[in-house]
Amino acid sequence: MLETIRSTLLLGLGAGVITKEKAEQAVRGFVERGKLTKEEAEQLVTDLVSSGSQQWLEVQSSVRDSVRGMLDSADVARAKDVEQLTRQLENAEQRISMLEDGLRQLIASKPIRDPGTDSPPPGV
Repeated sequence: MLETIRSTLLLGLGAGVITKEKAEQAVRGFVERGKLTKEEAEQLVTDLVSSGSQQWLEVQSSVRDSVRGMLDSADVARAKDVEQLTRQLENAEQRISMLEDGLRQLIASKPIRDPGTDSPPPGV
């Protein structure tokens, strides 16, 4: 009998949104009509709330998985992907800057030669 009442209440109240107050309100009538003892009613309320919480977590997980699947199939970049690309870009910018500095130093240290001769310009 208790399981029948429990199943009926879960269907009627919507298992995912059961609050303790809703469960107590729903069970109160069964206690008043003598279908449940006060102890059974308290246990049923606890079970209903627990079951509702568990089902709510399952719904959240399912929604999260569905959204993740849609994002994956839409080729949307995740925050970690963007962060990794940002680090790689910053690293590349640093390396380019170092190469440019090295090239400037190399150019500054070499005398300029006249393209028509193999000798350095006069005075060098």
